Parts: sequence; structure tokens; C-alpha cells
Amino acid sequence: GEDGFADLAVEQEMHGYFRKAAVNLKEIIKIPGVWDVFVKCYVDLLEFYGDHNEAHQVLNEYAYNSKFPANPNAHVYLYHFLKKQGESKKSLISALKILHDIVPSHELMIDFNTMLQKSKKRKKRQLGLEVIFAALDYAGWKENAKAWSCLARQVKQIVISEKHLDWIKQEWNSRKDWWPDFHFSRYLAKRNWQENKSLSYEKALVAGILLGKDCKYFKYVSHQGCKAQLKRFRMLKKIVTRHNPVNLRICG
Repeated sequence: GEDGFADLAVEQEMHGYFRKAAVNLKEIIKIPGVWDVFVKCYVDLLEFYGDHNEAHQVLNEYAYNSKFPANPNAHVYLYHFLKKQGESKKSLISALKILHDIVPSHELMIDFNTMLQKSKKRKKRQLGLEVIFAALDYAGWKENAKAWSCLARQVKQIVISEKHLDWIKQEWNSRKDWWPDFHFSRYLAKRNWQENKSLSYEKALVAGILLGKDCKYFKYVSHQGCKAQLKRFRMLKKIVTRHNPVNLRICG
């Protein structure tokens, strides 16, 4: 009927506008610069019409063309697109590696660390440790329970196996003068315990491994956990006490 023809005409007109917009956007983003909004719009249009290959090429060009300024968002857009398309972990890691180099405190570093830890390659697992240590250098990450959990899990594995202790030592050497006050003070131990016991557990494990059983943070949290008769914290104390000689080797 007439309504059907009217709807068809509107739809055709809309597609005409989309095509014109796509042509204009494509020309704009050829010029070196920061075109985040335009790139996102253009990729949305391409995906709407099912042209995923072109969308991939656009995002690759935006992220890797050396004529364009370094732009963390370009790698974020590419990573999310690749993940949505089910691309290989190798491609995802490549996108996040450059993001790490530009913004080591980006929230996607949790994803990056997780992928690297699952790798069978020793160099990638070592990079994973470097990534999470670097993220925790920033104040915005101080109380990020996921980040501390990632670090705690990896250092625990290394200490128990006594393989690759040099990885921890390498990261710790440049931080041992300021991390204790920055992360492991008694004041923070008390506050973390009151606000987030899971966070305090993960931090206490890392503190105990890096600084030994006499660390203020570890002593306070493990004492409070044992006092509250929490089995998890009794196990924490056993782990750190048992591996104290390893702690001394890490501290040099």
C-alpha cells in the first residue's frame, strides 16, 4: 500500500545519506590527525552494511600509520573490533602491546595481563608480570582488587615453583625504595582491611613475598585475618612463612 511505498522511499533516502556520509568520512580520515569521532562513525556505518573487511582496514590504518599521531584510542578501537570479530589472541595482544607502551595505566591492562599469563611462551608471561607491575605504579590502581589479584597469582606461582625469581627481582629492584610507603604502609593495611578484605588479602600476599614476613602491611592483615578466624588468611601466613628464604633471595 501507500504506507509501504512511503517507508521504502524513506529507507532508500536514508541509505543515500549513509553512503554520502561514508564517502565524506573516508576522505576526512585520510588526513593525518586525531579523528576519533569520525573513525567511530565510519566504522559503525561499515559494520551496519556488513563490510567488516573495510572496517578492519580503516582501524588498522588509524592505529598503525606512522603519519598519524600516537593515539591510545586508535588501539582501543582496534582491540574491541578484533575481539568482537573473534580474531586470534596474537592479534589482540599486538593491539594491546602498543596501548601498553603509550598508556601503561589503561584499564585494558587487566585484559592484557590475563592473556599474557595464559600464554605458553615464557617471554609473554614475563611481559605479563611487567605489565601488571607497571599498572600498579599509578595511584588510580592502588585499590584495584583485580590488578592485585593478577599480581598475587603470578608471584605466588613463581615463588612456589622457584622458577623465574629473576623476573620478580628485576621488577622489584626499581620499586623497592618507594612501593613500601606507596602501597604497604600500616595505615593502608588498616584501611584496606576495613573497606575490602579481598583486596587486603591479595596485597598482603604480594607484600609478604616482596618484603618478607616482617612487612608492616603483611603483619597487620595476616594478624587481623587469623584473629577473625578466616581460613584463607591462615593459609596466607603459612605460604609467606614457608617461602621466607625465597623472599630474601628476591630482596637480594
